[in-house]
Amino acid sequence: MGKMSDLEMAISDLRNAAATINDVANILAEMFGGATITHNVDLSQHSYHVTHNASVM
Repeated sequence: MGKMSDLEMAISDLRNAAATINDVANILAEMFGGATITHNVDLSQHSYHVTHNASVM
């Protein structure tokens, strides 16, 4: 595999991991509730909006 193909595969894996983490975070937020925290992240050409809930104890 070339370097570009390896990079594309790594990016794809990272996106899949991020989607899984987001799903888990949403499930945990539903289960335990908490305060909503919102972040806007700009990664070069892509812009992401990330929201997660932080449980307040």
